[in-house]
Formats: sequence, C-alpha cells, structure tokens
Amino acid sequence: ASEQKHLDWLLGRLEELNIPIPGRKVSDHLWHSLVSCKNAREFAHYMASAEERGRKAGERFHQTLVSTDPVTAEIFRKIAEEEVAHIALAKRFFPE
Repeated sequence: ASEQKHLDWLLGRLEELNIPIPGRKVSDHLWHSLVSCKNAREFAHYMASAEERGRKAGERFHQTLVSTDPVTAEIFRKIAEEEVAHIALAKRFFPE
C-alpha cells in the first residue's frame, strides 16, 4: 500500500506538470533481481538495499529541486522519509 501511495504521488505530479506518462521506458532490472532471490531473507535484504538507494536518491532529488520545484521536492522528501520504515521492517524480521 505504501509503495502504491508513492507511485500515485509521482504519477499525479507528472500529470500536474503535463508530462506524458504512457510510453515512458521503465527498467525491469529490480524486478528480475527480486524474483531471482532464493529465500525470504535474501529477498528482504535485497529489497532493503533497494529501498536505501531510493531513500538516498529521494533526499538528493529533494535538495536539488527544493528551490525550483518545491512541490516535487516535497514528494521526494516524504518518500525518502517513509523508506526508513521499510528498511527497518526488513531488518526486524531478518537481522544481519
């Protein structure tokens, strides 16, 4: 549900900015990596790693955009903030 909320925020913002969404290329590398995991522990750690990369990127996007597009910057800040809980969940069930 949380990931869907993030997607909806981003797609909604693209629509507000009149940026066409259909036909945009999206990498399926993450999907293939996740479905190749051998067990729940491996999946959780891989997902947490991806969430951490996304969190860092969200913080960078926020810093870059805050002066030119504060609305989009705030979306990325909120997503980055929420990723912390996703990472913690993986660590709670599968400590390193």
